[in-house]
Amino acid sequence: MIRFLLLALLPTLVFAQKEVVIHIKTDGYPSETRWILYDSVYQGDTIDYVEYGHYTQPNFMHRDTLYIDSVENISFVIYDSYGDGITNGEYYVTICGDTIVNYPVSTFNTGLIHNRAVPQCLPNPPPPTGLCVPTMININLDQFTDETSWEITDTMGNVLISGGPYPNVPDYQPQYIPTCLPTGVLRFTIFDTYGDGLAGSQWGGNDGSYYVMQCGDTLVFGTTPNFGTDSTHVFTSDTCTPPPPVPGCMDNNYIEFNPAATVSDSSCATLKIYGCTDSTMFNYDSTANTMDYIDSCDYTLVLHDLAGNGWVGSRLEIYQDDTSQFESNLHSTIKST
Repeated sequence: MIRFLLLALLPTLVFAQKEVVIHIKTDGYPSETRWILYDSVYQGDTIDYVEYGHYTQPNFMHRDTLYIDSVENISFVIYDSYGDGITNGEYYVTICGDTIVNYPVSTFNTGLIHNRAVPQCLPNPPPPTGLCVPTMININLDQFTDETSWEITDTMGNVLISGGPYPNVPDYQPQYIPTCLPTGVLRFTIFDTYGDGLAGSQWGGNDGSYYVMQCGDTLVFGTTPNFGTDSTHVFTSDTCTPPPPVPGCMDNNYIEFNPAATVSDSSCATLKIYGCTDSTMFNYDSTANTMDYIDSCDYTLVLHDLAGNGWVGSRLEIYQDDTSQFESNLHSTIKST
């Protein structure tokens, strides 16, 4: 009975479907591109294909998703009807998120074949149970967004979270990925398929960077742009220790206001009175204890007209907060020279 049960489960375990994604970035002539994916062992068995004319949008990253089960080796063949490949385009193929074909320089003339073994697709580890630490991952990309990917793993090599590449993301656009990680020793690894890291300045652009932050602390600080093909940082994910409370006045309408306060106390005592606090000015307000947001003390505004033809048809307006305060808060003497 046990043997029969294992045999009954075996097809499910062996032939679990695997996701295949064909990424094609077309050039200015998308209708010239077609591809075929077939089983390398049984070459007459076509798995999927697209014909000429399938792609109609130029200079765009297209994605075609399909599923395979018992295939062990595949062949991916791409064609161009004109015979100049995908000029300024590219293509890559992923299975279960792993890139098995990566061809960023697509001058392959009329056709090109890629033979690859199908990777073993391991199930994603279950999300962490119990305590986890809020985490922010920040990837500041360079201009080659499709070259960058990253992952965070535990000490057993299990991938907890991953991201990239970013073929459809505009150049230099930062990526912010909020997540929650388990406590313990973890590894952050960033990859670059070209091998020059995030060193965009080497090619006339801007360099990238990356960070991993928890509890307001930066645990991974990646500011060395040219890290080659990959760079790994080991860090400890730990629970956030809340800062001690800071008592103080938390009402901005009072003189005693403390922007660093986290707990309100009874220290708010003196309301702010806005006005001119400069005793040398004629509109000094002895009741004021806080200077206006825009200095309301009387000063001389001198306007120069280099052409010497005056300010005919022109007007100068200065506002404090709104027009009703213009006359009461500002008394400017205008001299035209």
